Amino acid sequence: MSVVKIAVPFELRDRCIDYGDAKIEEAKRNPNSRSASVAWGDALTNPDVWTRSKIAECAACLYFELDPVPTLRWGQGTDPGWDFPVQLPGGWPLVDVKETHTKTLFWPIYKNSFFDQEPFHILISATAEIGLSYATIHGWLSKGEFRARRIVSRGLRGEPKEPGTRYVPHERLHRMAIFPGRADDPREHYCWCGDWVAQFDSKVIETLGFWVCHRHAEEALRKWSLTSSSR
Repeated sequence: MSVVKIAVPFELRDRCIDYGDAKIEEAKRNPNSRSASVAWGDALTNPDVWTRSKIAECAACLYFELDPVPTLRWGQGTDPGWDFPVQLPGGWPLVDVKETHTKTLFWPIYKNSFFDQEPFHILISATAEIGLSYATIHGWLSKGEFRARRIVSRGLRGEPKEPGTRYVPHERLHRMAIFPGRADDPREHYCWCGDWVAQFDSKVIETLGFWVCHRHAEEALRKWSLTSSSR
């Protein structure tokens, strides 16, 4: 699988380090917060966990040519279940970046009970590398594809350490080069929501000028009709 390496400027790295320190201080002040209740591993005591996570988010933003400072959340408190939106033809998918030092895209075990309720559309797996000067982006999956492909960890070698963690090996992720709206392969067609367009109405696609799944085709055509009538 092809990966993407993204350099993270020093000023962003320092901002991420400060963010990690602030998250630990927040956990000490408010140990009963929702953020603390869904933390995993040593996330309540180790600022590096939060720093690496934010480095990964910054790298993903930079991949999409977004400025991480205004785009990401740098304050305290719990995020709303996604990290940033991406503007694509047809919609604004909400992206959730998962930092990992395994060869997997995984969903934290303490969040298993509300996976379906989280509002994100697309998951991206990334690794903040040693020195925090760059991150490796491994690939992406839509929410539905993660649900369909996920494996339950038994804590074996090569799996997430926490048994019960849901994960997908990196070799089963999509390349970033076929992200919706940016595909470099004419055979790969994805809706803005990340779902594969397996069947489509060629007239609909020709009318809209972009690929859309059946779930979002009616809404896309309605918006196109309103836009066309106002011209």
